[in-house]
Amino acid sequence: MRLRAGIAAVLVAAAAPETSRAAVKPGLEGAQELFRQNRWEEARAHVRGQWSALPEKDRGVATFLVGRSYVREAEFYRGLRRFGAEIGLAYLDELGSAKANRGVAWIPLFKGFYQAEAEQYAEAERALAAPGLAPLPAEWRASARYRRAVALHRQGRVQEAAAVLKDATAEARLARLLTGGPAEPGPAAPKESGREKALRAAVLFRAGHAAEAEALVTGLNIDLPDVEDKSDPKKLFRFHDPLVATAWERIAWERAAVALKPLAAGGTGPEKALAAYYAGLSLFQLGATEEAAGLLRDAATSAGAETQPSARLLLTAASWKGRTPAAPELAQAWESTQAQPDAALLWDELRRPELAKLEPFAAKLEARLQGLLPSSSDRPSGALVGRWGLSRLRHGDEPGALVATLSEYRDKSNKNKLEWNDPLLLLALSLANYRNQEYAQALETLFELSKTFPGLRAVQWNLQGIYAARQKAGGEIRISQ
Repeated sequence: MRLRAGIAAVLVAAAAPETSRAAVKPGLEGAQELFRQNRWEEARAHVRGQWSALPEKDRGVATFLVGRSYVREAEFYRGLRRFGAEIGLAYLDELGSAKANRGVAWIPLFKGFYQAEAEQYAEAERALAAPGLAPLPAEWRASARYRRAVALHRQGRVQEAAAVLKDATAEARLARLLTGGPAEPGPAAPKESGREKALRAAVLFRAGHAAEAEALVTGLNIDLPDVEDKSDPKKLFRFHDPLVATAWERIAWERAAVALKPLAAGGTGPEKALAAYYAGLSLFQLGATEEAAGLLRDAATSAGAETQPSARLLLTAASWKGRTPAAPELAQAWESTQAQPDAALLWDELRRPELAKLEPFAAKLEARLQGLLPSSSDRPSGALVGRWGLSRLRHGDEPGALVATLSEYRDKSNKNKLEWNDPLLLLALSLANYRNQEYAQALETLFELSKTFPGLRAVQWNLQGIYAARQKAGGEIRISQ
């Protein structure tokens, strides 16, 4: 969601950063400057370090800044997760097509994982039930069963899915959570891998154990591969589990909700209503629609003009869980929200197959999205352009045209510098470059993003493998670790 008008007055001024690593000013002003430069983790650390010296009047705004930065992070990781699923599946297709690799059981296993992440559930279910996975360690065979259960559940085969979700391990609990069941924290394993810590932290957050979850993820390196195969001395295969990206996105939404809910309940001024909206959005994305609805009701009546339409739409959509909305209900919601660009993008994210023949999904929404950027009276924010670009990529727009459009909104004099370009815009541009077979440009942008954001190693590794295979490049095109 972009920050304009009233929101900008609460959080940050519109000025561009003077330099990427200038001395940070003390107090709230320094945190706002870091936020503007998309240095969100540094902005949060600055707030925490300065908290005791902050005047009482600044603490509500500072708290909102912390929560809002987690929302921005969650939006980024949501886009990265979808990008990563596409790249990972393509990479495993390339690996599997080589005869020399066909005896590597890790390839079909991780291909099944990525198929599930890409919502190819029937294919994933078949891949994860294949007898060829038998030589793998027990932990990974169990992981295949859990992921197969998720794929079964997504196909409506609920009883079959439930039969394999009884083991009280971190991954089984996360799988249960992702399929709509309750979160059950359970005990930690004697020695947890980074992957297992991320998965268990996601469950702990949802169960209300935020302090324990934070202890698990503090200092966690989510860039390390989950499996390294060196069975052939001439090759090194690295595999990254896409479920870690799913857990990391959820952790960002959870952190946003934890930071913003107290402000939404007890704050004052405009940041109280904004906190209600963004906390409601975060809970909605986590599937906690009933809790989200309570916050969104406040936001729909109290928030500034920039967030009211989106709050109304999310509040309406929260009631769709388990049912298909009626056409008059959709029409009323559309008429009250479609003028705002952020809400139009929310409509796109709310698409469900059973709604395809109903308006606005049948025709009105597509027309609105096609004209979204040109219809803006002001130059749209980089975050809005990035969300729009990712939306158009999901719908299969021609990548070359998207590269050209997205490049118009990038600060060309600073190219991929995060201080001058929104992370979502850069992420969309990288994916458009990949789809346009401009692999070097896509990797260059990802590399710049990886300087600030953890968790990009999997996408980089997989994309470099695709580049090497499709361009027949000599040697190993790898980023060193």
